[in-house]
Amino acid sequence: MEKTLFVVLKPGAELTEMDGCVGIQRDGKSRFAQNEGQAAALRALARQPQTLAVVSALLRARDGPEKEEWEIALTTAAFILDFGDFFDTCGTDPPPACSR
Repeated sequence: MEKTLFVVLKPGAELTEMDGCVGIQRDGKSRFAQNEGQAAALRALARQPQTLAVVSALLRARDGPEKEEWEIALTTAAFILDFGDFFDTCGTDPPPACSR
């Protein structure tokens, strides 16, 4: 059985907003969304763990016209690299085992 990959905020990570920009902060560090797709993904992750597929869909939905699969993969990878200090992934089903 294939496991679903979930993205969950690390303990202590919180959504923040400054001058209308959405971001995430943890341990005195903060990082802000560079576009609406990233802001939507951060808001969703602040509410509850999300599957990697959902995070990717949120990033894509706000990113203009349809993208090729490789462009979607690069957008998702860039998000993970930009915000990786603030969340973890877990491959459990169901997500309560991934709780913050």
